[in-house]
Amino acid sequence: MALPPPPREEATAPPSRIEQMFEQPYDISVPQVIPRTLTQFGYDLFKAPSSTFAPVTDVPVGPDFVLGPGDSMTLYIWGLVENVLRVTIDRNGNIFLPKAGVLRVGGLRFSEAEAQTREALSKYFKRFELKLAMNDLHTIKVFVLGEVAKPGGYTISSLSTISNALYVAGGPSKQGSMRNIRLIRNNKALVILDLYEFLLKGDKTNDLRLETGDSIFVPPIGPVVAISGMVKRPAIYELKDPTKITHLIEMAAGLVPMSYLRRVQIERISQHHEKVAMDLDLTALYEGKDPKADIEIRDGDFIKVFPIYSMIYNLVRLDGAFKYPGDYQLKPNMKLSQLLTPEKLLPQAYLDEIELIRLKPDFTYEVLHLDLRRLLRGDLSQDIALQPLDRIVVSTELKPIEKVTISGEVKRPGTYTITKGERLSSLIRRAGGFTPDAYLKAVVFTRDTIRQAEKEQLDKFLKMQQQIILQESAAYAAAGLSETEAAEQRQAAAQKQQYLTLVAQQVPLGRMAIHLAEPEKLENTPDDILLVIGDSLTIPMPPSSVLVIGSVYNQLAFLHKPNQNFQYYLARAGGPTPDADEGGIYLLRADGSAETSFLKMKKIEVGDTIVVPVSTAAKYRTVPLVKDIATIIGQFAVTLAVVARLFF
Repeated sequence: MALPPPPREEATAPPSRIEQMFEQPYDISVPQVIPRTLTQFGYDLFKAPSSTFAPVTDVPVGPDFVLGPGDSMTLYIWGLVENVLRVTIDRNGNIFLPKAGVLRVGGLRFSEAEAQTREALSKYFKRFELKLAMNDLHTIKVFVLGEVAKPGGYTISSLSTISNALYVAGGPSKQGSMRNIRLIRNNKALVILDLYEFLLKGDKTNDLRLETGDSIFVPPIGPVVAISGMVKRPAIYELKDPTKITHLIEMAAGLVPMSYLRRVQIERISQHHEKVAMDLDLTALYEGKDPKADIEIRDGDFIKVFPIYSMIYNLVRLDGAFKYPGDYQLKPNMKLSQLLTPEKLLPQAYLDEIELIRLKPDFTYEVLHLDLRRLLRGDLSQDIALQPLDRIVVSTELKPIEKVTISGEVKRPGTYTITKGERLSSLIRRAGGFTPDAYLKAVVFTRDTIRQAEKEQLDKFLKMQQQIILQESAAYAAAGLSETEAAEQRQAAAQKQQYLTLVAQQVPLGRMAIHLAEPEKLENTPDDILLVIGDSLTIPMPPSSVLVIGSVYNQLAFLHKPNQNFQYYLARAGGPTPDADEGGIYLLRADGSAETSFLKMKKIEVGDTIVVPVSTAAKYRTVPLVKDIATIIGQFAVTLAVVARLFF
């Protein structure tokens, strides 16, 4: 029985010394057109499934098969004598035949054994036919030695070849040769197997069948070179004979179309002292003009085939109202009229003015404005010559679809397409009007243009405050404060930084305070605003509480009580704390507007928020910053409540 193959070398195994020799340093600042590492060619062959090299045992043996002890055969005899005999070759190489007795067939070829069996039986039987068929095959003992994964002696099938035995032994190690594998029989080198012939050409001529006592010797690997870059099969290859660079490229399956033959670089080890580089131009060689350029490569050479420059310059781009926008070939002496033909334009193309964006020699861009309508009528003044990388932009006369969103307590919430000049009352009417649960005093209307403007102002504010914090920290560090004072200032700076982070992350922007009513009442009022793309209107359900936040003992939402002023809710919250600015208390209405004067006379409605600011005598002197933040986010009750709970 054949021994099971040894464990295969894992794909994640560390690189061999030969592979490490060709590793390239990786520099993240330079685009890597050549891979960092290469693997030795052919060694993965012996990582294939075991069936790849398992000898086939259920096929007819050839006439050259050598019989040995343990082989069993069936003899089919017909004619005047008919019989079927099953015989097995004993340890002495003999079989037993009726009447003929003992016949020695061990060591004979299959065809010779059949002839001798016929001759032995013909002495006792006349006019018969005989056919010999093999049954069970004997095993043989061979030795696999040298640079293999698992050297030793192996018992394998008598149909095994050199490659079968190599597989059982794990194949050549990466320090072993793939090209100089020797079959030794009777102390003589019978054949040399070059596995590259099989891998590159499918040639198994020298993969001979083994016999008992054969030895397979794998010597150390010979000269090696590496080739990488724009070839079909980059790898590290073993050399057998003097090899030209074109032969190596053929071993690597040839060049790819992106190969740049004007720059093929060889890294060569010079006299075991240093690495040197050689740049070759193989253009004439591949055109058949300079065979002398086909230089011989040496052990340790690393050949790099670089890619061509991939930027395409003979292009002109069409953008905008074209049926087929994209890049087009710039032909010699091409003019605008040759490219912009009427059939390429969309019906809605704006012809009165097109833009031609051109890269100038100083690497800046200029924009040329041309009249395409005049050009199509034959005006040659508009027919300019095109240059590489020109970009032609044709606008469309179609206006973008303007959509707005209405959500909450309306009968048909959703996104609506609006027409130019449409107003808010029309949108509400198209949405079916308000539901009975709509609370119009707390509507939220947002607009993209306002959001962008507020975002810009907020960014400026945050940047300015960051600079102030840094300047204050630097000033306190130079002032020689005590440890207690320094700790207090660090805590104050950290609190300011927390405020800024909270503002940057949670402040909603873009809200506009409006007063809504039924569509018929809203029409012809200042609040019946013109709609623009991106507007959003949300109508909430009626709240049932009033929120008190800021410098009070118990920040909380309280059930709304009709006919109660702000002092009632302030008292329910425990009243102002000692650091409260009682003169700065203000009322934040549900619609986003704020009221600061005559609060005792103001009617408190559901959804309102009473804000109690911090006094200017705050412990960490952060009130100016807090007041600035409150100015920005004061109209957003929920966000302000979060800030208050965290920091006030």
